[in-house]
Amino acid sequence: MAMQETQSALIEGKVATILNVRELTINRGSQNGVEVGMRFKIVDDNAAVIDPDTQEKLGVISREKIRVKIVYVQPRFSIARTYDTYQAEEPIPNLARQIEELGMPLIARRTRTVTKVRTLASGSEAPLESYDEGKGFVKVGDKAVQID
Repeated sequence: MAMQETQSALIEGKVATILNVRELTINRGSQNGVEVGMRFKIVDDNAAVIDPDTQEKLGVISREKIRVKIVYVQPRFSIARTYDTYQAEEPIPNLARQIEELGMPLIARRTRTVTKVRTLASGSEAPLESYDEGKGFVKVGDKAVQID
C-alpha cells in the first residue's frame, strides 16, 4: 500500500480588497483548496536588507501584520475576518456622573477590562467601520500565507 502524503503545501495568496476594518478578501478560493475556517497570516515581506558596503541585497524581512480566518469562499477568492483578541482597559461610561449624583468621593475604579478583537487599523473599534488605507497597516497586495 502506498504511503499517503500527510502534509500538503501551504496556500499563499495576496490581499485583493479590504472590505472594512475586520474583513478583507484574498485572491485564492475553493479552486486553490481554501475552505471556511482556514487561518491565514497577512505579512509584509517588502523590507529588503541591503549590505551598506556592497549594496548587495542580503535578503528580505518578513513580518506578520495580523491573522485572519476564512468566513466565506468562492472559487477564485475568499473573505477573511480578524479573530485574535486582546485585553484593554477602558473608562467606565458615566462613572464620574454616577458618583457625583450619589455624593460619593471619586475612589471607585475608573476603568474596566474588556476583550476586544484586533482590526486591520490602529484605533478602529466598530466591526464594520470603513477602512482608511492611510490609517491602516494592511494594504492591498500584502501576502496572505496559510497557517497550518
